[in-house]
Amino acid sequence: MTTCELSGVQTAPAVKLSPDCDDAAVEGSLPSQPVVSVESLAVAYVIVLHSLAETLFEHTGPADGDVCSEAVVHRRREVCAAVWAVIRAALEASTLSAQERVHMLDMVWQRLLIRWQEFCGPDEATSKWLMQRTDEYLQKQERAEPIATASHIVKVLTEALGPPERGRALQSRVLASLVGHRIESDVHHFNDLKARYRFV
Repeated sequence: MTTCELSGVQTAPAVKLSPDCDDAAVEGSLPSQPVVSVESLAVAYVIVLHSLAETLFEHTGPADGDVCSEAVVHRRREVCAAVWAVIRAALEASTLSAQERVHMLDMVWQRLLIRWQEFCGPDEATSKWLMQRTDEYLQKQERAEPIATASHIVKVLTEALGPPERGRALQSRVLASLVGHRIESDVHHFNDLKARYRFV
């Protein structure tokens, strides 16, 4: 068993994804095709997604700060839903098979919930709400249009956080660019892994 270091997604903070790769032949695959652990990818990817959540949370707050704890909880939950929409959009736009996408989402979700316990709520009701809310973030979005999807995600997020403030339009464009780059980078990364490795 050898360790194959793969370049991770490149938006801040940069992360090296280091899946365990087995160079031995895998039954049903090419003799020279190594395998990549979805679990290992998920562990590293969760770090990237949580960083994105913290960035969106920081840049979507009101200029004078949140007026109450309920506003903070609401903003954190909407940010978590937006970030989960990002990973779903990236996987949907990738060349991974339906089974591989489901496996990846499951692995990421299990680990993300642990990291998000203090960020957007650990209870089952919140988890169920996140899943439903994410569907709204992705409603009517084309899987092959990551930039348009990113703009829509940011639009839904900013609308959910209240009336527009001064500078909100510019902020939304900046965040849409950030999210769009995140999705495109992830799509490229998933496609590259798919071309070179067998997912296990």
